[in-house]
Amino acid sequence: MPSAMKLYSIGLLPLTLKLKDSSEFVKTKWRKHDKEILKQLEQNESQHIAAFRQFPQWTQTWYADDSACISSLEEVLFWMKLIMNSFE
Repeated sequence: MPSAMKLYSIGLLPLTLKLKDSSEFVKTKWRKHDKEILKQLEQNESQHIAAFRQFPQWTQTWYADDSACISSLEEVLFWMKLIMNSFE
Protein backbone atom coordinates (compact mmCIF):
# COMPACT_ATOMS: atom_id res chain seq x y z
CA MET A 1 0.00 0.00 0.00
CA PRO A 2 1.48 3.36 -0.95
CA SER A 3 2.31 5.73 1.91
CA ALA A 4 -0.26 8.27 0.69
CA MET A 5 -3.04 5.71 1.10
CA LYS A 6 -1.95 4.97 4.67
CA LEU A 7 -2.06 8.67 5.51
CA TYR A 8 -5.43 9.00 3.81
CA SER A 9 -6.82 6.13 5.88
CA ILE A 10 -5.47 7.70 9.09
CA GLY A 11 -7.26 10.91 8.14
CA LEU A 12 -10.53 9.05 7.55
CA LEU A 13 -10.36 7.04 10.77
CA PRO A 14 -12.28 9.58 12.89
CA LEU A 15 -15.11 9.70 10.32
CA THR A 16 -15.15 5.91 10.03
CA LEU A 17 -15.44 5.50 13.80
CA LYS A 18 -18.06 8.25 14.02
CA LEU A 19 -20.27 6.47 11.45
CA LYS A 20 -20.07 2.99 12.98
CA ASP A 21 -23.59 1.72 13.63
CA SER A 22 -22.76 1.28 17.33
CA SER A 23 -21.39 4.81 17.89
CA GLU A 24 -23.14 7.29 20.18
CA PHE A 25 -23.22 9.82 17.33
CA VAL A 26 -25.26 7.44 15.16
CA LYS A 27 -27.57 6.47 18.02
CA THR A 28 -28.26 10.12 18.86
CA LYS A 29 -28.96 11.02 15.25
CA TRP A 30 -31.12 7.89 14.83
CA ARG A 31 -33.29 8.86 17.82
CA LYS A 32 -33.93 12.25 16.23
CA HIS A 33 -34.61 10.63 12.85
CA ASP A 34 -36.88 8.08 14.51
CA LYS A 35 -38.98 10.80 16.15
CA GLU A 36 -39.56 12.40 12.76
CA ILE A 37 -40.55 9.04 11.24
CA LEU A 38 -42.91 8.29 14.14
CA LYS A 39 -44.55 11.69 13.70
CA GLN A 40 -45.16 10.88 10.04
CA LEU A 41 -46.50 7.43 10.92
CA GLU A 42 -48.91 8.93 13.45
CA GLN A 43 -50.21 11.28 10.79
CA ASN A 44 -50.80 8.25 8.55
CA GLU A 45 -52.23 6.18 11.42
CA SER A 46 -49.62 3.42 10.96
CA GLN A 47 -48.54 3.16 14.59
CA HIS A 48 -48.13 -0.63 14.53
CA ILE A 49 -44.97 -0.24 12.40
CA ALA A 50 -43.28 1.93 15.02
CA ALA A 51 -43.05 -0.89 17.56
CA PHE A 52 -40.53 -2.77 15.41
CA ARG A 53 -38.05 0.07 14.91
CA GLN A 54 -34.61 -0.20 16.49
CA PHE A 55 -31.13 1.24 16.07
CA PRO A 56 -29.69 0.79 12.58
CA GLN A 57 -27.35 -2.08 11.80
CA TRP A 58 -25.08 -1.84 8.80
CA THR A 59 -21.77 -2.99 7.47
CA GLN A 60 -19.54 -0.22 6.24
CA THR A 61 -16.30 -0.68 4.36
CA TRP A 62 -13.68 1.95 3.70
CA TYR A 63 -10.69 1.81 1.39
CA ALA A 64 -8.70 4.92 0.53
CA ASP A 65 -11.20 7.26 -1.12
CA ASP A 66 -13.94 4.64 -1.48
CA SER A 67 -16.65 3.67 0.99
CA ALA A 68 -19.76 1.52 1.08
CA CYS A 69 -22.65 0.73 3.38
CA ILE A 70 -24.74 -2.45 3.27
CA SER A 71 -28.14 -2.39 4.96
CA SER A 72 -31.78 -1.60 4.28
CA LEU A 73 -32.50 1.30 1.94
CA GLU A 74 -33.72 3.53 4.78
CA GLU A 75 -30.57 2.92 6.80
CA VAL A 76 -28.24 3.45 3.82
CA LEU A 77 -29.97 6.76 3.08
CA PHE A 78 -29.62 7.69 6.75
CA TRP A 79 -25.88 6.80 6.57
CA MET A 80 -25.47 8.97 3.46
CA LYS A 81 -27.16 11.91 5.21
CA LEU A 82 -24.80 11.46 8.17
CA ILE A 83 -21.80 11.65 5.85
CA MET A 84 -23.10 14.76 4.10
CA ASN A 85 -23.92 16.50 7.40
CA SER A 86 -21.00 15.28 9.51
CA PHE A 87 -18.82 18.25 8.57
CA GLU A 88 -21.27 20.93 9.70
